[in-house]
This record gives sequence, C-alpha cells and structure tokens, in this order.
Amino acid sequence: MTVRRTPRRAARVAVIAPDDGVFLFGYDEEVGVHWAMPGGGLERDEAPQAVDLGYQPHVAARRG
Repeated sequence: MTVRRTPRRAARVAVIAPDDGVFLFGYDEEVGVHWAMPGGGLERDEAPQAVDLGYQPHVAARRG
C-alpha cells in the first residue's frame, strides 16, 4: 500500500539538553515508526521563527 502525503509548510525546533540529549517525539503511524523534533504545520501567515515560542512551555511540561 502506498501512502501519499500532501506537502505543507512546517517548522521544527531542535531542543538540546545540557547533557547533549535531544528531545524527540516518537510516532507509530501508517508509514511506520519514526522520530521527529517538536514542531508542526504553519498557518499561511505564521512565521517559522514563531513556532519555538509555542513549544517551550510544552517541552518544559513533559520533562517531569
């Protein structure tokens, strides 16, 4: 089975810990298991630089 994906504007953020660990999300979807940096699709008027501002509180909340 071939899965077709629609291209979209997106941005990702590299979150690197002081011990050089990297924060990644694990996904198990129709295309298989893969890992990705936090981020996501952008609205038409949204700048890529704005994405990291939305993820900082989210990342901090997941550390505990």
